Amino acid sequence: MASRFTLTKNVHDSDMTLEYSITDPSTGDATTIVKHEHKDVDGTIVQKKTTSITKTGTIPIKIRRQSTLGSFNWIKNLHLPWNSKNTARRLPDTSNVPKFDEIRRTSIKFNTLWEDSDFLAVDESIFFSRRSPRPFVWKRPHELCANPQFVYKDFSRFDVVQGELGDCWLLAAIANVTLYPNLFKTIIYKEDQSFKKDYTGAFHFQFWQYGHWVDVVVDDRLPTYDGKLVFMHSADNDEFWSALLEKAYAKLNGSYEALMAGSTSEAMEDFTGGLCEMFEMRDPPKDLFSIMLKANERQSLMGGSVEADPYIFEARESNGLVRGHAYSITDVKMVNVTLPSGGRGLMQLLRLRNPWGNASEWNGAWSDRSLEWYYVTEEEKVELGLVSAADGEFWISFHDFVKNFEKLEICHLSPEAAAYAVGAPNQSWACNNFEGVWTKNSTAGGCRNYLNTFAHNPQYHMKLTLADDDADNVCTCIIALLQKNRRLQRLDSTCEMLTIGFAMYRVEDEKLLAEPLTREFFRTHQSAARSHAFINIREVCTRFRLPAGNYVVIPSTFEPNEEGEFMLRTFSEKPIKAENVDYDTKYQPVVPVLTVEGMDEVEREDRFDQFFETLAGLDLEIDAWELQKIATFALKKEFKELWRSIRVWKSSFKVHDADENGTISAFELGNALRDAGYTLPTQIIRALSLRYANHDGQITFDGFISCAVKLKTMMEIFQERDPKKTGEAKFNLEAWLELTMYA
Repeated sequence: MASRFTLTKNVHDSDMTLEYSITDPSTGDATTIVKHEHKDVDGTIVQKKTTSITKTGTIPIKIRRQSTLGSFNWIKNLHLPWNSKNTARRLPDTSNVPKFDEIRRTSIKFNTLWEDSDFLAVDESIFFSRRSPRPFVWKRPHELCANPQFVYKDFSRFDVVQGELGDCWLLAAIANVTLYPNLFKTIIYKEDQSFKKDYTGAFHFQFWQYGHWVDVVVDDRLPTYDGKLVFMHSADNDEFWSALLEKAYAKLNGSYEALMAGSTSEAMEDFTGGLCEMFEMRDPPKDLFSIMLKANERQSLMGGSVEADPYIFEARESNGLVRGHAYSITDVKMVNVTLPSGGRGLMQLLRLRNPWGNASEWNGAWSDRSLEWYYVTEEEKVELGLVSAADGEFWISFHDFVKNFEKLEICHLSPEAAAYAVGAPNQSWACNNFEGVWTKNSTAGGCRNYLNTFAHNPQYHMKLTLADDDADNVCTCIIALLQKNRRLQRLDSTCEMLTIGFAMYRVEDEKLLAEPLTREFFRTHQSAARSHAFINIREVCTRFRLPAGNYVVIPSTFEPNEEGEFMLRTFSEKPIKAENVDYDTKYQPVVPVLTVEGMDEVEREDRFDQFFETLAGLDLEIDAWELQKIATFALKKEFKELWRSIRVWKSSFKVHDADENGTISAFELGNALRDAGYTLPTQIIRALSLRYANHDGQITFDGFISCAVKLKTMMEIFQERDPKKTGEAKFNLEAWLELTMYA
């Protein structure tokens, strides 16, 4: 192995990049690890990007770990020393949580102000890894001002002021969603909440969580210091919707501290149920304008950000743009222009809005008073809604946008959310959602680098049949892999985001799709597409343009045996048939089960009757000794069947005990059982692995035999109760307890 070390520094001493490369001369595979750190003036690392690995060879795989930076508003990633010993509270089972209306009725009946017992007004609701730096006092709004209001007049981006918590990513998302009042009302119920009519101290908000909308109820006790709100609040000291919204989101994630450091796209998805894409303007896709045009037709939320100046906060450039600032994109158009030569042409234009809503606007080509508008007819100007005012809204050419902006983020809404937000869109996305889990020694197989376990990951079949409306005969689909509940889980341990990604394989032979693809398939086939990287952020999202055909998507963590829950989503221009690929439960004996050699059932019963009459005599009565002989004769058949089964199980175990150490990997349990005739779906294999594998993920021979015996017994019990082979059996409680105890 040849290694190369490179240490480089850029023009600022505060930034350092370390590059470490390893090359295998026998295979040509190369591994590059890049670590980048940015240090503050006091030497503290405030941004860290680590482990960027590119492997080239038979099957190239790219991995990058980086800080979770937003795109509407880029923030520093603050690393906290998570303490696994701290006791943390988890969210209660929402099925048992009183609903808002019930809380209100009860509080009004007893004339009391509600106190949330699931999110107490204590320091542990704020910090979980450290003590509070100062004594916080929890107060209700009427203790802070004489006339508290939930919403003053209406929602506005200017309502929101960031507090001491490092959650400006959340603030940026809130500011962007306020541009869509109907959509924002799905989060905040303005009409039925106030500090006057039916006030009970309870407020509720709605968030999207992994395919479901969750109603979160909080009381209005807020953390204060020296009589002022500590965290997010409104510019108007009498308005409290933003502070209460932040508290509800903190409850959803377990604590206020859990909101420190994140990406705007994460909050955007939780507010809208949408799917977020991000594009770097230094390397945009060739069809980016077409992507934006279609996103605009589908009422997607779009925003762009200008690269920040490391030395000047929100520095204003000569072209009117503000460095480090986020802009909302409110329209995308192909505009007819009359050329100076008299000909006609089309110009790609974008309409942007500065959330400040003031005179800080783009002043270049196609700005409010630029000469370029001379070449556009008055009718088209009216259709575009062109207004020359210092309102923060302006037009810019697509070319200048790419040139002057750093990042573009698009939040695609589901058809239902888009219709509710801004009316029925001209076009809508076709969506598929799947939920799954990576379980140690079972379904957490790691990426394709780990060939022996890769096939054990969950697999999803996608059938692309309808090409886009464009005349290029390809199918556009956006695939997003989202890891669930990691923010909440890190309250109890050093649980950070997993490094996740996915690969797609084209399958030409449809017969292979009846069951999950095997190790042999992945050994001989390259991926047709993959996520752009394996990254330790909440969601990995990649856009594909693929020819029609059958594809299997394999979501995975980078390393094997990393446990977590996930959600796989697809957004496509045309409907996609998608399904989880798994085994059906069935048993096919490897060795035919025989009765006494060569006999059919009738002949065997005749032999048994003759044996009984010989022992019983004419009175057909037997004593205990004669009964023992009859039982021994009758059980010879069952013993032979069991012995044959054990021989099959032993043979299967030996095949999968590659190193002959008397154990098999729990990952191989499914294959070993299939060789023995038992085909089982993933959730059953997962349960058996948890039951019979040791802490090293190995299953002993005794454990494997016990597992096989239990399977055989339970299947026989079920078959006995399902004589018509309908796939269903009925048990009363007593029979169920007796039979399961026996099994």
